[in-house]
Amino acid sequence: MRMEPRKIAAGLKSFVPSGMRQRIKKVGGITVIEDCYNASPDSQKAALDVLSSFKSNRRIAVLGDMLELGKYSDVSHENVRKI
Repeated sequence: MRMEPRKIAAGLKSFVPSGMRQRIKKVGGITVIEDCYNASPDSQKAALDVLSSFKSNRRIAVLGDMLELGKYSDVSHENVRKI
């Protein structure tokens, strides 16, 4: 499948993620990253990586539980805390 790079770029620019997944919103001059659906260690790390890429003097992460981790729950939450 061949596509022109400008069409690919236009498609990516217009992409809107599905609900609660890596949505970036501007609210009163503040950038909010909404990424709260079915969190996992990998998805929380990815969200924090995105947050760290923003050029800002102040960054705040509000993180919730990561469910369904079984015996790995405590260590997984601790590992995300260290990122």
